[in-house]
Amino acid sequence: MFEDPIVDEVRAARMKHAAKFNFDLKKIAQDLKEKQSKRKTVSYSPKKPLQGKPFKYVDPFGSVAEDDWEVLK
Repeated sequence: MFEDPIVDEVRAARMKHAAKFNFDLKKIAQDLKEKQSKRKTVSYSPKKPLQGKPFKYVDPFGSVAEDDWEVLK
């Protein structure tokens, strides 16, 4: 079986962290929540590139890339 060194590293870090709290899930979760609450979060508004810009449909019901289908030729 293939062993990924990154996965092994993550698993080792997880085991080391869990061992600090004697593998008590409540204490581990509490610690992770505390660490997460100290981080800053950044949110960006979604980009809307077409908002407010006019555009038109040349042939809205026409076939798309019909020339690319070899079966139709």
